[in-house]
Amino acid sequence: MYNAKIFINISDSYVEVYWAEGESQNYLWLSFKRPPRKIPKTPIRENDFELFEKYGSH
Repeated sequence: MYNAKIFINISDSYVEVYWAEGESQNYLWLSFKRPPRKIPKTPIRENDFELFEKYGSH
């Protein structure tokens, strides 16, 4: 099972994605500004803005 949260920054025209692969240890932050990076397991239901503030490319 895969889960993703997509963050779209309209003013800067870029997209970032929190990607979670079910039961595996692959929790990634994907961004057009940086290479993919592994992040600690974060519940997909965590506050969206907190995820972006913590891992986003700003």
